[in-house]
Amino acid sequence: KANQQLIPIISDLDLLYLIYPNKIYIGITGSVGKTTATYLLHHILSTNLVDKNIHIGGIMSENLFKEADIYVTEVSSFQLERTNFMLVTDFAILNICDTHKERYTDYNLYYISKIWLILKLMLYHNNSTVFLHKDILSFTTEHRVHYFEDNMDFIYQITNKYGINKDSVNEISKSFKSPPYRQQVIYKSDNVTIIHDGHSTNLFSTNYGIKYINPDIVIIGGKKLNSKLKLEVNNKNKIWTFGESAIELNTQYNIDKTFT
Repeated sequence: KANQQLIPIISDLDLLYLIYPNKIYIGITGSVGKTTATYLLHHILSTNLVDKNIHIGGIMSENLFKEADIYVTEVSSFQLERTNFMLVTDFAILNICDTHKERYTDYNLYYISKIWLILKLMLYHNNSTVFLHKDILSFTTEHRVHYFEDNMDFIYQITNKYGINKDSVNEISKSFKSPPYRQQVIYKSDNVTIIHDGHSTNLFSTNYGIKYINPDIVIIGGKKLNSKLKLEVNNKNKIWTFGESAIELNTQYNIDKTFT
């Protein structure tokens, strides 16, 4: 209705910038790994820059509008589409891959939307530094994923700008704890451990968690996946499904139980 009545719509990130315009903003987006990269970068900067108030903003922020000196923000494509005023000091596109097709039915549209965001930053904010892997600009590459190693390359580059060397980053990373809802133990007894990975919003992240944990039972579901990616399970893993994606999963795998 707002669009129909030509009422301007701004993002929460724009609103944050309008309230605190003279701060440092670091933006992180991508298909895979942006939550972990955001929390890790916040952990490293907070440990080293003790004279600065550093706040996590964006998708996972509990209080986005808290005043700080530096904002490390995880940013979704949806937010960026409506963000025009926010002056990002440093911005990273970690990777672009075949995920979130519930929003972008065509992979090329998803890719173009990300590239447009880079161009918009460069056009409107001449002082912004954009970090991205060279393969992201290769339009013929089906999956532009360089998970973890390249995400860490970004961490090394951005922390170096703040005088933190690679050895210090590696040492501080040892004390890093996973973000909320990421492989979080919510129940544990002598015989049963339940691990909640609720922020795993695509099959790349889900498959990584399955490989790392190798659980007896994988409970997966929600909205329709609509992805070329496949769930990577072994003979040990039983699969329980629920929600819209259960129908899709049930045709692809030997499902042990379905909840409707």
